[in-house]
Amino acid sequence: MALSEAEKRRRRFLKAKKDAGGDIESLQAKEYHKDFQVLFDKEGNILGYSQEKIAKKRGQFLQTFKREQVEILKGKNTDLYRVAQDPNIDTVFSIELKPVESVFVRTEQSFVTLIDEDKKTGADLLVSFADGNFVVEVTKKVIKKYKDIEPKLANINGSKVLKFYFTSVNDPHFMIFYIKISLKDLIEEGTVVSNTPKDLDRCSVYTLQIFDKYVRT
Repeated sequence: MALSEAEKRRRRFLKAKKDAGGDIESLQAKEYHKDFQVLFDKEGNILGYSQEKIAKKRGQFLQTFKREQVEILKGKNTDLYRVAQDPNIDTVFSIELKPVESVFVRTEQSFVTLIDEDKKTGADLLVSFADGNFVVEVTKKVIKKYKDIEPKLANINGSKVLKFYFTSVNDPHFMIFYIKISLKDLIEEGTVVSNTPKDLDRCSVYTLQIFDKYVRT
């Protein structure tokens, strides 16, 4: 005979009590310290949180947080907070106040920037041409940043791919060729060499500026 819902709840309670050590106080303490499930959308907007199981819909995500991490939301307007992914490790998330960004800043980041010749001091990436190939090299600064991160989990500001655009001289609107380079490969190898069409070294090179400083050598 099928069990009633009440009987199912009773059995779950007895099992939880037994797992907690057999007394009500231990069970209450265990329940109090249970992890939370936080529901959020692709922008990180928090849709709800609970210590009980939450059902998610398409386009929604669930992440488990310790009770201490969720305390920041207690008694607050959750619209002012977001779930943020660590910029360098895919599997690490946190709850934080939403940043106040101007439209100008958000727009500026979506445009390409010219990689020009400059001093290598403080550079994150170095790009160059050699024997008909395009060469991208990470500096010690970047290697140090990612030294304790598994390459396949690494990202920079949410991106795992670097894009380089070859254009007419100083004219990003006239693209001739482009390539994509995996951040994982770059971290593992230190230098990535890509075969390119002839005479691309005469072009300007642009990129989406996800690292702070790029230098063409």
